[in-house]
Amino acid sequence: MDDMDKRFERTEESGIADTQKYFDRIHDKLFSSNSLLIGGYFALIAIRKDVPNWRIIVPLINSGFLLLIDYRMMVKARIQASITTVDGKQREVRNYYP
Repeated sequence: MDDMDKRFERTEESGIADTQKYFDRIHDKLFSSNSLLIGGYFALIAIRKDVPNWRIIVPLINSGFLLLIDYRMMVKARIQASITTVDGKQREVRNYYP
């Protein structure tokens, strides 16, 4: 039973690492797509004069959300990097994000 519990714990740890890896990949693709969208908006505004300039706000807000996700991931990584020295309150998921 102990061996099976240890195997389950290792599987759980690798699952958590894989989840983080795939989340990072999805986030990178979204960030790249958003950058292309911003470039497309600038090109559209430069080519066509009848397109309102305020339309650029959509990808800029999206960039803000993506940067917020980056910041939250950084805070979580900092806590994980010093998990042995942080107190219990900081280890809780709801306290990862200020």
